[in-house]
Amino acid sequence: MRRRFQFTTLQGESLSLDALAGKTVVLDFWATWCHPCRDSVPDLKELQKKYSPGQLELISISADEDEKQWRDFIAKQQMNWPQFWDRAGDIRSAFGVHSFPTYIVINEEGVITQRIVGENPQQSVAARLKSVLASLPKLNSKN
Repeated sequence: MRRRFQFTTLQGESLSLDALAGKTVVLDFWATWCHPCRDSVPDLKELQKKYSPGQLELISISADEDEKQWRDFIAKQQMNWPQFWDRAGDIRSAFGVHSFPTYIVINEEGVITQRIVGENPQQSVAARLKSVLASLPKLNSKN
């Protein structure tokens, strides 16, 4: 299933799915009021360190209503990857996101290959995401 997006991140970077062609993209739909979302931040930081920007693009898309709270949380947690405040809910709507956290994995051709939604008491969503990414040959080849 293909979806498109284009927006400007908190960091001022213009992002579109077309511009990310050839990379695996992970969309992290979250909010500061979501405890499992906040708990996943260390795992997301680990993913950022594990994969190079040429391989994996992690983009967090927030459902927060309070922009200052969102900005403060990102700064305090040092979430140094692209962040987007989906104030109007357009991106969430385009991807059919209704629960948090939700991770959507998009392959190099722009096709959604995995959707991970909600909590699993035995394993964090971020941990489930790590196992999905570990199974992708292009991300794990030693070129």
